[in-house]
Amino acid sequence: MTLIKNFERFVNENLSQKFQIFEDVQISPESGYPDNDVATAEFESWLATPSAAQFRTFAALQQVGGNKLKDASTQASVIFALLKRGQATKKGFLGIGSVTDDDLAKKGFDALKAGTTKLTMTQAMADYTPQGTGFAAKTAGKFYSFDQLLTDPKYNQTTSDIRTVVAFVNEFNTGAFAKGQAQYVISKRLREDGYLDFLSAADVVDTTNLYLYAYKVKGTETATKELTPQEVGGAPAQTGKYGAEFVVGSAEIKPGDKVDAEVEKAATFVADKFPAGKVPDKFQLTSGASTEWNKVNYPQTSGTGPVANPTTDEQKNQDLAYRRGVAFANALNAKLKEKGHPGIDGFVVNWAIGKSGQQANPADRFIDLEVEKNAAAPVKQTAMKVSTTGAKNPVYATTKGQVYEFKLSIA
Repeated sequence: MTLIKNFERFVNENLSQKFQIFEDVQISPESGYPDNDVATAEFESWLATPSAAQFRTFAALQQVGGNKLKDASTQASVIFALLKRGQATKKGFLGIGSVTDDDLAKKGFDALKAGTTKLTMTQAMADYTPQGTGFAAKTAGKFYSFDQLLTDPKYNQTTSDIRTVVAFVNEFNTGAFAKGQAQYVISKRLREDGYLDFLSAADVVDTTNLYLYAYKVKGTETATKELTPQEVGGAPAQTGKYGAEFVVGSAEIKPGDKVDAEVEKAATFVADKFPAGKVPDKFQLTSGASTEWNKVNYPQTSGTGPVANPTTDEQKNQDLAYRRGVAFANALNAKLKEKGHPGIDGFVVNWAIGKSGQQANPADRFIDLEVEKNAAAPVKQTAMKVSTTGAKNPVYATTKGQVYEFKLSIA
């Protein structure tokens, strides 16, 4: 086959990405998410603040497949890319001297938590054309994996997994934005024949806005199978109380770990207990922790919402309990939506230290879904309509698909 003359030099000059040229022209965003010096605890501390509410919703929508944006470290890379571009285009908006990545990460997240720098997110929808009843979408250009796009003209009318499209574009755009280069904007790529055009190069240069995406089924939705409650065994199925065996000092939930397994149980329980039409407008959740921090025991305490400026060990323990509750709520919401449930977007996260009244009691590390409180709360109105046939898992047929299209900027 004949390649465009000097194609490799052209793409290197225009995108500064690492591309590979095979028998089929293939693009791989190998340098997508930028390396950064953001500490996980620093990112999670900001993520638990009210100013990060929109980003938490975005992050919760990323819990699908092998998407790298499921991980807190990758999510931190997105915020770092925004800080890096803002510093470059706004002539030191974090102050003179913020030149190293370490300075940028520290000053940037300090400013975000203080409210002197703000993350702005707007949300729209981008259409695509589904193929069949699964995740296939009509694309011009073949998304071979989460990090490979084949752009040979023979792929002018093909299909790709829409989740793979979203994951690829998110990584590509983050790297391109950090360098001031062109991004893919999905809402501008739907052709008249119904195919999303990825044969042509990324072409939207926007030094202010980073375009990121999240998968969503929308349009004419018909559930051909029903969510059937499953027995999860023991007290959790009756009480809505789950273990919270996080890694020491961390609020991150990783696929396959003990907390992730508890989230899966909780999602099955909530889908049964609070189906569409019975979801509370504000869903209460309590995150428990023991009284011990750094081998010192502190008094029994409780509260609601983030802990302002946690500086003492006692406050850090309270803050960690709250952030773990937020992480559990976000993961639960994402798993519910994977199951065809409308999800729970309005969480109220409470925290409780030493609820048992005993010092250093491991049983005080828990997540309580507050079943009685939530059952009595006002119900959230929803327009979700499904038909059921008695099987266990939902499968959707849809005539039009959409993905969330987010524009993120920092000022």
